[in-house]
Amino acid sequence: IKSLYGDRKDLLLRESVGAITEDQSSLFPSHWVELMFDNPSSLPNTAVRHVVVACDPNGGGDSHMAIVSCAFVGGALHIVGLDSHPVRGHDEIEALLMAHIKQLRHRYPNCWFIFVGESNLGQEADHMAFMLKNEGYVHCVTENGLAGVRTTNKRKELYSMELSKFMSQNACKIDKNMVVANPYGVTKKSTLESFRKQMLGYRKIV
Repeated sequence: IKSLYGDRKDLLLRESVGAITEDQSSLFPSHWVELMFDNPSSLPNTAVRHVVVACDPNGGGDSHMAIVSCAFVGGALHIVGLDSHPVRGHDEIEALLMAHIKQLRHRYPNCWFIFVGESNLGQEADHMAFMLKNEGYVHCVTENGLAGVRTTNKRKELYSMELSKFMSQNACKIDKNMVVANPYGVTKKSTLESFRKQMLGYRKIV
């Protein structure tokens, strides 16, 4: 295998060993990612008026449902909540979502939560909107009369460009008191490490 890859040690490490390596196709340079993780913010609860709660449902199997909650304060994007788990079935989806929302609400009792679910798979975003219907101060984003948003290839490109703008200016922060509410025993440390690996692993496809 080593002889097949030749001088491409980065490909050998990434494809055969599973290591995270940086190359010209990396979307977020490693020094941006490390800066974000090495300089957490201390965001006062009183400074937050709105929290955007973004959710990427999973399609079953080993893939993860992910929830990332952000607040935009002082020109910076602050990650105030992060959860990820390979949920299966309605009950597990509801358990992860509501645990996240309840802990966020405990920290931000008077803030509006703007829930944005991805609606690419089916009716997951609609089911989540129904789960949240009795929660106060929660607005669920809809598109063409349906809950959630479609993440087209063009939109993904725009999302990545916008995040690159924040990260390049050291304006993407992880809050020290970030909520990790995973009810399945997953720790904050392992959640952050998984998030870090994914940030380093994103690639540009031209």
